[in-house]
Amino acid sequence: MMWSRRALIIAGAIAAALIFRLPLSAQDMMKSPLPALKVVSPGNGAVVKNPVVVVFETPADLTMMTMSMSTAAHLHIDLDKRMTMPSMKMITKVAVNRYRYSFGTAAAGAHTLRVYWADAKTHKPMGMFQTIVFTVR
Repeated sequence: MMWSRRALIIAGAIAAALIFRLPLSAQDMMKSPLPALKVVSPGNGAVVKNPVVVVFETPADLTMMTMSMSTAAHLHIDLDKRMTMPSMKMITKVAVNRYRYSFGTAAAGAHTLRVYWADAKTHKPMGMFQTIVFTVR
């Protein structure tokens, strides 16, 4: 089987992105599956104090995938039934591919956190989403 030069270049770029966890832009997402999105904390079943802070990981280029910039998919971080679409000004980069977002103060008791990519026009979830249940003391 003969590989075209273009196919080899594309395969090499995909392999490099997977190996080196290079950020994916919104344009890349239109051509490929959505980038991974994983909640690091709080963990499922965790008991936390205020303010409620979410730490998550993604190889995505968030400058292109937050509400202020995205034309394809953008980040949603929901607390209970409150839909939140943070801009990059609201997110702090804490390490390579790791980010922090603060909801501020939440009422004491059980809460549900959902993190997912959503369609930029309809805000419907695209792909898988992660749900975490935790308690605020």
